[in-house]
Amino acid sequence: MAEAVFDTLTVTRQLEAKGGFSSDQAAAITEAVRSGVTGGVATKTDVAELKAEFARRETRLILTIAGMMTIAVAILGILIRWPVPPV
Repeated sequence: MAEAVFDTLTVTRQLEAKGGFSSDQAAAITEAVRSGVTGGVATKTDVAELKAEFARRETRLILTIAGMMTIAVAILGILIRWPVPPV
């Protein structure tokens, strides 16, 4: 996934100027927030790729089920015509 835009410099400067944090403290807080905000954010491209993957898997699943049903019908047809020995 692509990273979302997060202006770390502006946030760090705001923490220093308005929050009274030291430069190291502001940088550490900013990095922690950036990791939480941007980690795992899906972009439009990510969503489009997932939709395409779901479509491929759906097609594969449909073909698999159709194949299994064809085999089941063929086996059923054989069993119906199979001669039953007298008892």
